[in-house]
Amino acid sequence: MRSFFSATFLGVIYLAASLLIGEQHPFTLVPMYNSFQNYAYSFYLSDSTGTLIPFTRHFDCHNDYLSHIYGSVCDKNNIRHGNQIETDEQLKLIGKSMMEELNKHQRSLLPTGIIQLHRVCYFAQGGSMKENDKMMYEQTNY
Repeated sequence: MRSFFSATFLGVIYLAASLLIGEQHPFTLVPMYNSFQNYAYSFYLSDSTGTLIPFTRHFDCHNDYLSHIYGSVCDKNNIRHGNQIETDEQLKLIGKSMMEELNKHQRSLLPTGIIQLHRVCYFAQGGSMKENDKMMYEQTNY
């Protein structure tokens, strides 16, 4: 019973301190956790007919690696990115660099023909979720 009162007392002290001190560490609201972007990007590969190409079958890296490459390529080329602000020309440049990096991790041959890299943007609008699929880059495999 004594430990309950001790824990309660400490909790009240912590609450009072956080109200008095405000936005100071460790009594801060971390923006990373208290606000969220209105969009999220996802990437995938397809052939020219839109048939999905299984990522992990052909590449020796996780499929979330594409998101990492995207941000790295944008930063390296000083391209502002996010919430669909990238131009078509920028997307083509980013997509080409992403495919070059992906090809370094190729585990098995990709299907012959045209391979397309897509970026899908999911975003909230008017109280519902929307998506915008944009083909960024395509390469021909022989």
